[in-house]
Amino acid sequence: QVAMSVPLKKRLWQTIVIAKIGNQAGLLEHLSRDRAQTLRAMAGRVGSGDPDNIEAQAARAYWSALFTKFTRADDDDRRNALLNYGYAVIRAAIARACVASGLLPAFGLHHASKVNAFNLVDDLIEPFRPFVDRSAQARALETDNDTLSVDDRRHMANILNDTALVGRERMTVLAATEVTPMSLVRAIEHNSALLLQLPEFTGSNP
Repeated sequence: QVAMSVPLKKRLWQTIVIAKIGNQAGLLEHLSRDRAQTLRAMAGRVGSGDPDNIEAQAARAYWSALFTKFTRADDDDRRNALLNYGYAVIRAAIARACVASGLLPAFGLHHASKVNAFNLVDDLIEPFRPFVDRSAQARALETDNDTLSVDDRRHMANILNDTALVGRERMTVLAATEVTPMSLVRAIEHNSALLLQLPEFTGSNP
């Protein structure tokens, strides 16, 4: 893992970004929102290493289509609290799976902060984020609390039981968090980004 070549890292990051944008588009389609096709077109323009930062461009279109009057920088917005809690749940699951697969979480593909012990986890979580986004969007519509309740946390933690498609196999999001790091090990061993298996958003209920 430490000796991975830069070209392989860039191809793996390209694969991750394409999967993330594809899942964002899938969620917008599931909710019958605009800009899904715009996102899919953006995914087709992601190059090795995403040199044009298509990920950020897609994010701007995605958030404005998913939520109204929303910014990720607003700490007082309960929707952000729901998102952050869900991301933390997924992040912890991926971190455990990385260690179990023999990977070093500090050595990322794209993220490379010297003070972040989970750079790799923050790479691999990207395609999982739209699963959390769907759950947070649904919960925000169901209740209107000012702060996160115990039920809110329980609802977001249940994201691990949602359904994801990996290859041709349907599985829980939790199972997908285990498959992805294992597939990364194979991708590193065989020097092929094609072996990286990432979750696909299907819109299926748990």
